[in-house]
Amino acid sequence: MSASKDVLGRAGSSSLIRLMVLKFVLGMYDSKDVLTLASLKVDLSSIEPDSTVTVKWRGKEVFIMRRTEDDIKLANSVDQGTL
Repeated sequence: MSASKDVLGRAGSSSLIRLMVLKFVLGMYDSKDVLTLASLKVDLSSIEPDSTVTVKWRGKEVFIMRRTEDDIKLANSVDQGTL
């Protein structure tokens, strides 16, 4: 009788440990509402050259600037060693 109680006790405690580990690991995953906030879709085709658009992502402002060819050439001409 004592041996069967020992086996049941070990099985119960190992099941409890397994449950605690699973709850911990699964708790680290982001919920669906958090993942929804993580993505943002912006139609970039409507942004005119040399203009800036401000959008909200996760409650913070993100600036999207469509540069002109001259802006891109100017940025590429800067010596990176001087930055």
